[in-house]
Amino acid sequence: ADQLRTRQIVRNLLSNAQRWGGDKVYVTAHQTGATAVVTVADNGPGVPQDEEGRLFTRYMHEGDTALTTGSIGLGLAVVRILAEGMSGEVRYERADDWTKFIVYLPMPLDAVLPESAEDPDRAAPSLEEPIVEVA
Repeated sequence: ADQLRTRQIVRNLLSNAQRWGGDKVYVTAHQTGATAVVTVADNGPGVPQDEEGRLFTRYMHEGDTALTTGSIGLGLAVVRILAEGMSGEVRYERADDWTKFIVYLPMPLDAVLPESAEDPDRAAPSLEEPIVEVA
């Protein structure tokens, strides 16, 4: 994954979480095999179910009316385009009162830990121990 584009992805997701999410925003990252997994989570209300299918499309509008006021509707579309451009993907999840945007990106071969160095018992980081907490 490209560092500049990855930074832009995280910045867009943080901006989105600060604008629309709750009062707690967490960023976690971990490695799974040859994949970097970055999660931006907030304790906000999440996205209405009827809008989830269009969440990553440009200019999320209903006719001439923006579905989200105060936004032009490009941030999440840019995240998707950048992630897919690096052979990755982004997903939205709503679980346990947390809104999560999870980005999966391939890691450069020289950054991938050998299987023997990975701890198979290590679970993905929890929201209780974030890498970064954004107030």
